[in-house]
Amino acid sequence: MDDDETTDEWEVRRVPALKRRTRSRELALQFLYQLDLHGESLLKEVGAFLHESGAPADVQEFAHLLIQGTWERRDEIDAQIQQVTTNWPLARMAVIDRNLLRLAAYEIFYCDEIPPKVSINEAVELAKHYGDTESGAFVNAVLEQLVHRYASAQKQLLLRKKSAAKSTDEPAEAGGGEPA
Repeated sequence: MDDDETTDEWEVRRVPALKRRTRSRELALQFLYQLDLHGESLLKEVGAFLHESGAPADVQEFAHLLIQGTWERRDEIDAQIQQVTTNWPLARMAVIDRNLLRLAAYEIFYCDEIPPKVSINEAVELAKHYGDTESGAFVNAVLEQLVHRYASAQKQLLLRKKSAAKSTDEPAEAGGGEPA
């Protein structure tokens, strides 16, 4: 192992938890990119890939969660993304952008402990680093639309639940067929 590898490994180990999650997202993105290009058979290599990264165990664990969850739910996630990118099919998107959108959408929809703004900001930063000059703005716009749709759907669901609960609590109207 040369000095550069030692320094990089040491730097990853001493960074705060927030930066460790950024590193997890970066590893997840790299692996999702490869999965997208080479197919599901590569999934069996995720453990070796993460181990070879030299990242601390907690970074590897979160990256593995992101990879597994994103890949397992990619059809649902892709459908959600496609609803807000109607004029831009997933197949036409750059591979890096498509996988950043999937990764961030997984966090937004399935990782309740992560605020959507954090997921969006992290994805935009990764897009700026790994994508082309337009990637950051594109990823931001799509994710903002996803969050807006998701929040609207959640609000409607909550209102329906409240309405249903209210209707079961209200007494029957006079003359409504109940005996007096």
